[in-house]
Amino acid sequence: MPPKQKGKSGPKKKGAKDGPVKLDDKDLLRRAEIDIACLQSLLEVKSQEALTSRQHEQDWREKAAMLQVSLENQRVDLLDITSNMQRQYKEMQDQLLKRGAATEAQARVLSAQLTSKDAEIAQLMDKQVQQQRIHDNEVTEMQKKQNILQSEFADMLKDTVQHLHAQRRAAYAQIAHV
Repeated sequence: MPPKQKGKSGPKKKGAKDGPVKLDDKDLLRRAEIDIACLQSLLEVKSQEALTSRQHEQDWREKAAMLQVSLENQRVDLLDITSNMQRQYKEMQDQLLKRGAATEAQARVLSAQLTSKDAEIAQLMDKQVQQQRIHDNEVTEMQKKQNILQSEFADMLKDTVQHLHAQRRAAYAQIAHV
C-alpha cells in the first residue's frame, strides 16, 4: 500500500459538500443489504471460527482426557511395578537371610564335626602311640629274651662241646689203654 498523503485526499466529486453525504433510500437500502451481507459473511466466518474453536477445544479436551487416563494408567503401572519390585526384593532378602542362616547352621555343624573328628584323630594317634610303645616294649622284651636265649644256648653249646671233648678224650684214653 502506498503511503497516505497529508492534506488533500484527492479530487472532490462534483456537487459534494464538505459535510455528510445524503443518500437516497435505494442507496441506503443497497448499503444496508451490503452491510447485512458483510455482517452475515462475518457472522458465518465467526461462526465457523467458533465451531472450529469448539471442535479444537473438544479435541484438546479429549486428548487431555486420554492423556489423563494414560497418565493414571502409567501411575497404576508404576505402582504395580514398584510393589512388584519391592515384593521381589523382600523375597530375595528373605531367601538370602534363609541361605545365610542355613549356611551358618551348616558351618556350625561342620565345625562340630571337625572338632569331633579332630578329637577322634587325637584319640587314634594316642592309641597308635600307645600301641607303638607296647610293640616297641614287646620287641625290646623279645630281643632281651633272644639275647638271653642266645647266651644260654651259647653256654649250653659250650658245655656240650666241652662235654663232647671230654668224652672224646676219655674215649681216646680208653682206646689208648687198651
